[in-house]
Amino acid sequence: MVYGVEAESVLRFGNGFMLNLNALWLDSEIKEGVVADVRSQNYDAGGITSMIDLSGNELPLAPKLTFNARLQHTIELARGTLDWQVLASYRSAYYLTQYNNRDVVFVSDTAGTVDRVEDAATAGFPDRQKAETTLNAGIGFTTLDGHWRFEAWGSNLLDKDISQKALVGSGINVRFLNDARSYGLRVRYQF
Repeated sequence: MVYGVEAESVLRFGNGFMLNLNALWLDSEIKEGVVADVRSQNYDAGGITSMIDLSGNELPLAPKLTFNARLQHTIELARGTLDWQVLASYRSAYYLTQYNNRDVVFVSDTAGTVDRVEDAATAGFPDRQKAETTLNAGIGFTTLDGHWRFEAWGSNLLDKDISQKALVGSGINVRFLNDARSYGLRVRYQF
């Protein structure tokens, strides 16, 4: 079950300033579902797994709160247009998988005899991404005739490593991270 509210606003100020705001509140819950817990697969016992009840868990990659803000400014100059923008994005904590950091129950035989129980982190499957804020910025200049465009940009300026997705399975725990902090220059000519 998923409920949410989203609000978006564009505020225009004098002298070429503009502020875009977007906020999303999301509540997600798995109502029911018992599945094989592939984190606990035991190949020594023929590949058996324990079962896990996902009822009450949050959906993966569904933060409760997301907030985005973009401040931009455009200035008309004698030789062209100068523009810049700063983008900030906040995502509250969220889970990377449907398991929601629940304990892993390892079984030793097809009868489901419990061998041991480990918390998700000890078992090697932590899946909660803490809340993070990212920051990007850019500045550009377009010549009066519109043929040339010069840009400088910076991405992930706070240099945060954020897990955006996970692939979890029997002995597998692969994380897909955001791009590292980077900077660049671009020059474009339009015929």
